[in-house]
Amino acid sequence: MKLAVLDLGSNSFHLLVARVDDDQIVPIDKHKKMVRLGAGTLRRGRLDADAMRRGLDAVVELAGRAREQGARVVVAVATSALREAQNARQFVDRARELAGVDIEILSGGEEGRLIYRGASAGTTGRRAVVDIGGGSVEIVAGQGAKAEIVHSLPLGVLRLREAFVPPDGYVSERTVETLAVAVRAGAQEATTEVRSYAPATLVFTSGTARTIARLAHELAGPVASGDDLRAEGIGRLVAILTKLKPSGLVSLGVEEGRTDTIAVGAVVMNTVVELLGFPTVVVSDRALREGVAFRELERTRTASAAARP
Repeated sequence: MKLAVLDLGSNSFHLLVARVDDDQIVPIDKHKKMVRLGAGTLRRGRLDADAMRRGLDAVVELAGRAREQGARVVVAVATSALREAQNARQFVDRARELAGVDIEILSGGEEGRLIYRGASAGTTGRRAVVDIGGGSVEIVAGQGAKAEIVHSLPLGVLRLREAFVPPDGYVSERTVETLAVAVRAGAQEATTEVRSYAPATLVFTSGTARTIARLAHELAGPVASGDDLRAEGIGRLVAILTKLKPSGLVSLGVEEGRTDTIAVGAVVMNTVVELLGFPTVVVSDRALREGVAFRELERTRTASAAARP
């Protein structure tokens, strides 16, 4: 089955065009646009004209690219920014008119389950999966491909940046503690429940987590053991980032749309790891869009089975 998934996040929009079969995803094309749809939107509860334009332009571009790759089915899902925007319906209607796609606005619970499905394909045993988005953080635990505990928390990096970080985006040691206190308060209940579930593995997903892992490897010394990232390396990276202004992160290969949120993401990741009590974590390159792809495959199979005489 060949399909395209548009993942319309609060920070970035992603396109995945892939062939999907059983638990195998073979990517044909991947592309990303740093849209920052949630910038201001999460605080105001509305998309302003600029956010609306940026988002619609990106949907048109990514949907067109998907069709150029031969995808006959284009599935679009949206998360926190559109979930919370009072004028989300206007965005959805315009996207249908301009790009010919129907956007499904996911609930926080459905987003968490799909993230878990994408990150856990082909695995066995109990695991916890944490996705650090722009508007929300999903903390999910389950066994194999089935999510059993799902929490969606308003702790995304754009949301926390707007609430606690100065306009210049610099995260000082004092700001780190303020952020950590907010994350502990917001994630305590979820992490306590996940700890009692006793997962064997902790997996982080999202571009924020992958950027943090890369920076930890490059800046915080030997922090890896095989495919694992040691928790102490994330803590060391937080301390390093307090010495750097956002403008200085470009030279380290941090894309412009993340320079003012990556330190926030590192604090979120470090605090959640501390709350869950894991000495090491795994960073996955699969998340929501892969989960959506598997869901669409399952729906197609169910429809085909129902159509048989």
